[in-house]
Order: sequence, then C-alpha cells, then structure tokens
Amino acid sequence: MDYKFSWIYGSKRWKPYFGDEVDKFIEATKKHVMMTQNSNEILCPCSGCKNYLAWKDATIIISHLIIRAFVKDYTVMIQKKKLKNKITWTNL
Repeated sequence: MDYKFSWIYGSKRWKPYFGDEVDKFIEATKKHVMMTQNSNEILCPCSGCKNYLAWKDATIIISHLIIRAFVKDYTVMIQKKKLKNKITWTNL
C-alpha cells in the first residue's frame, strides 16, 4: 500500500488524525466528482455501502467511514468500475 494512503487502514478510526484525513479525502472526492461527473453525489467507500450507494451529504459518508471503516482493498479503480451500478440516496 502506498504510504500516502496508509491512514485508510493503519490508523485508529476514533483518533483525530483519521478524521482529519477523512476530511481531506472527502474534499478531494467532491472536487473530482464535480469535475468528472458534474454531480454532487459521492459514492460511499465504507464497508457497508461498498461504493454502491451515493450520498449528497458528505457528513453521512464521514460518519460511515469512522464507524464502519473503508471497504476492504479500497482503491480508486473500484470506484470507477462501479459508477454504473450506483444507487442514489439523498438522506436516511
């Protein structure tokens, strides 16, 4: 695993460092989604949603990542493959 992304699996999810990195991840993801898809929905990479569910509210994704963790073997390529299969939810 690239050292740059070792926080995804190597950090304690309840520690402030993990939350800071999740915030950076969400901001980068928002920019990417707006540029590539002209959308404000983000696929959630948590172990429960597994990049199949998209959310407009980033706080839902943040809470999922802190509570559930990232899906096993998360990579950007997984996200790109599964864009066609997404299910969109606006709120719980």
